[in-house]
Amino acid sequence: MDNLLLGGQVLCLSLVDCTLASLCGLLLASFWMGRSGAAANTFTFRSSLRWPALVLLLALSGQFWLLTMVMNGQSAPGVVLQSMPDVASTHAGRVIVWMLSLSVLLVAVTLRRLRGIATIAQNSASAALIAAILFFHAGLGHAAANGDFTRTELLQFLHLMTMALWAGGVFVSAAVALPILHSASEPAYATYLRRLSNTSAIAASTAILVGALKGWIAIDAKLGNLGQPGWSRILLAKSFFLCIALALGFFHRRKIHDRECQWSAIEKKTLVRTLRVEAFCLALVIFLSAWLSNAEPPG
Repeated sequence: MDNLLLGGQVLCLSLVDCTLASLCGLLLASFWMGRSGAAANTFTFRSSLRWPALVLLLALSGQFWLLTMVMNGQSAPGVVLQSMPDVASTHAGRVIVWMLSLSVLLVAVTLRRLRGIATIAQNSASAALIAAILFFHAGLGHAAANGDFTRTELLQFLHLMTMALWAGGVFVSAAVALPILHSASEPAYATYLRRLSNTSAIAASTAILVGALKGWIAIDAKLGNLGQPGWSRILLAKSFFLCIALALGFFHRRKIHDRECQWSAIEKKTLVRTLRVEAFCLALVIFLSAWLSNAEPPG
């Protein structure tokens, strides 16, 4: 039963992180494509925000349900429902309730169909709500062990934000944006890729530096703690897939910023394939990060 609960918590947390990343990616793609005017009538990124927002709401609801099961040690639905008010008074419960409330507002905002200046306001409101959810998200897990608004929570927020921007941009570009831009003009295609590359480079660099600092704190600044099983093995697996994603990102960046590059149809298809591999590796990194947050660090 404990293993099933742990698996459920890891899945819910990784789903929360993936949907937050997807929301960030959709907002970025909407901004990048809106500025270039490419494929404006083919796909509306703004209207697609509602689906990951709904998934986020469901994942947070599942996370709160599982948290209640863990805290009271019971799985009967009636008992879980009765225990929810008590769990909501705990630190972890309050954080998830805040995230749930903000996700309800996010769903309400994304369900509105607006145009023109109203759409810009809608995107701004969505971005603010996503940032607020990530802020409260930083208060869950090991980062909150030493209290609220600590250096550790600030690092966690920065890590979550930059990972969401990096992974989200890759997710949405590989799955939706680049296939749409396949028939777009060469300048529009190249401009979008440069924006994706520059944003990903900054976000990835920051996420890795902050993640390394968080890991150093987690092992109590003692490399010998990495020899312990469990948490360290998950960290090793996460680092492996992170290195693959970084290598693919470096390969993409060299190609994208090659001034002599002319994107043929075959090269565009190859780019989408390799970008999807990078997206898959980042999804595994997010899953393993969720697993790490539910495991006891050696420090």
